[in-house]
This record gives sequence, structure tokens and C-alpha cells, in this order.
Amino acid sequence: MKHDAALALLALCCLCQTVCVVGVLWMRDGFDQLHFSSASSTVGLFALAVAVVLTGFSSVSGTIDCLVALGLSFVLNPVMTSATARAGRRMRYGSLDPTKREFEQQP
Repeated sequence: MKHDAALALLALCCLCQTVCVVGVLWMRDGFDQLHFSSASSTVGLFALAVAVVLTGFSSVSGTIDCLVALGLSFVLNPVMTSATARAGRRMRYGSLDPTKREFEQQP
């Protein structure tokens, strides 16, 4: 029973990661690609973490190490995505301030 649930969660993880990779390849703008790359650390990683908890490794320390790595990726990916987007905006526009066109388009 646990083995079947873990396989289903791993299949879900693979599906989520595949959708994110296809999205990154499909989008042309770097900022749009960041949305898909940051989504790769949400549902897919959570499904993988639950599968690891269900099956476990041969030792408890291996399971804990894997969960810590997944948790760090889950927590630090939004930070890395924001930093990358801010750096890209500074390179493209010279500052983080909204452009005149962006300011006029806001409701």
C-alpha cells in the first residue's frame, strides 16, 4: 500500500517537473521563465518529500538528510527567484522603479 502511494507521488512529482520544464522552454521572456522555474519547487517537491517519508531510506539519517535538502530548496527557491528577477530588472531598465508605461497601466 505504501509502495503504491509512493509511486503515485513520484509520478505526480515527475509530471509537475515536466510541466515546469516545458513551460520554461515555451516562454520567450526571462521573467516569464522565472514563473515556471519557481513553480518547480512547490507541488513536485512536496510530493517527493511525502514519498520519501512513506518509503524512507535504509537509515533514519538518510531520510532526514533528504527531507532537509527538500525543505531548504522549498524555502530558498522563492528567495533565489526574487533575487534573479530584481537583477534582471536592474539590467534591463536600470532601476527597480516602475516605468512610465507600467505606472499608467495600473488600475
